[in-house]
Amino acid sequence: MKLKKISALLLAAALLFTAAPQAAIPAFAEETTATTGAAVEVTDSFDAYQVDTKGAAAKVATYKTKLAQRVYDKAFKDRAEKGIYPGLEDTDALYVVFTLKRSGYKNDSFYKKVASKITSQAKAIKKNGKATGNFSGEKVTFSLKTYATPSSWGSVETEKHLAKIALCATSLGLKADNLGGLNLIKEMAKKSNYEASYNYPTSRDMMMLLAIGNGDYKLPTGASYVTRNQLIDMLTGDSLDQNIKDSYGIVDAPVMMISPLMPYYTSSKDVAAAYKKVDDFVATEGKKTDAATNFVNNQYSIAQVLLTMGEDRLTSLGGFDRDQIIAYANKAAKDELANESFTRLSLQLLQAYTSMSYALKNSNNTLYRNIANPVKTCKADKKSLTLKKGKKAKVTFTITSADSRAAFGPVTCNTKTIAKVAKIAGTKTTTKKVTITLKAVKKGSKNLVVTVAGKKATVKVNVK
Repeated sequence: MKLKKISALLLAAALLFTAAPQAAIPAFAEETTATTGAAVEVTDSFDAYQVDTKGAAAKVATYKTKLAQRVYDKAFKDRAEKGIYPGLEDTDALYVVFTLKRSGYKNDSFYKKVASKITSQAKAIKKNGKATGNFSGEKVTFSLKTYATPSSWGSVETEKHLAKIALCATSLGLKADNLGGLNLIKEMAKKSNYEASYNYPTSRDMMMLLAIGNGDYKLPTGASYVTRNQLIDMLTGDSLDQNIKDSYGIVDAPVMMISPLMPYYTSSKDVAAAYKKVDDFVATEGKKTDAATNFVNNQYSIAQVLLTMGEDRLTSLGGFDRDQIIAYANKAAKDELANESFTRLSLQLLQAYTSMSYALKNSNNTLYRNIANPVKTCKADKKSLTLKKGKKAKVTFTITSADSRAAFGPVTCNTKTIAKVAKIAGTKTTTKKVTITLKAVKKGSKNLVVTVAGKKATVKVNVK
């Protein structure tokens, strides 16, 4: 669908890896330098929109699988074989676990070990105010206050750390608002933590919105907590304008800023305006005829664009259609898989391919959007219905969703009955109402069975 017809949802931020094969997983980095990526030949005739897209989308699943194996092998395999698993002491490592799990990478025993460890650590913090971990190879003691320790950049990034833990916990089937008794969502929402954290929007506000949306968590209310609208405001308006102005031709930050905003697209004019601004900005950068400065030849940037297109279900951005961006990403993935050094590009590409793979399947899910079984119950407003031949009557079905974000899918019913289904009408709200209009065809009695996502409701139809 085009930008104006977008229908459902939410990005990732770059995680920095060292080049060592099994090195520690270091800090989170938001920006990408314009010169990062494969070298390209400078030419005045470069046209970024001219790229071979044949078969590009068909390679998404293959590259996702290969990148996931690479990331696991480089980041965790050796340690796991020694019984060492990531925990709350290393939130960057947990962010990688989250990505692997959402990518569909199969390793249940590993995930169970991580889930058990972070739950035990959270319980220890809840009970004693501190816990221990050993993912670095040495035993360390930490607490929630540890996440407020300034980074190597000198900035406090409490919210980023809490968001990564929340994302990992949710992906493993745990509750971020009750992890071993700890309410990480409440901690994130505290103004004291928010205001003390580095206010770069893609590090703080973006990650918070992603973590909250991942589990459809509710924020606590009151003067001591930030609101969802405050986070949205920090990713739109003046903040977005400033990031575009200060971008120096690097598309990453503005593109990242819109990635969590899709759930609010139809309800917020500011969000709709933000998409238009980013769309125009990417189009401007895409028209550069200097191959060395065009973002399509920056492998980190192209991974970020692909990720946001997948999260937000965009089939075009900046005049580039989805297959064009996939084609550029495929070039980057091919180079990265052949690279002996382990770089953060592996993770960024894995995140991008994961999100796009969901989009290509038309799934409700994305990398950051984890939809529960969308239908809990399907109930008719009556058990039986009597009508005369040739006449019409309506039956209303109430469909209760387990997840307010999900579209519940098609309504099916047995039409080969004594009454013809003349019309099906429904609304997409948290509790859905679907009305089926029947027209009596012949005399007799038969059941009308309606099925929605495996849930059934039956109404006995009598025609006189």
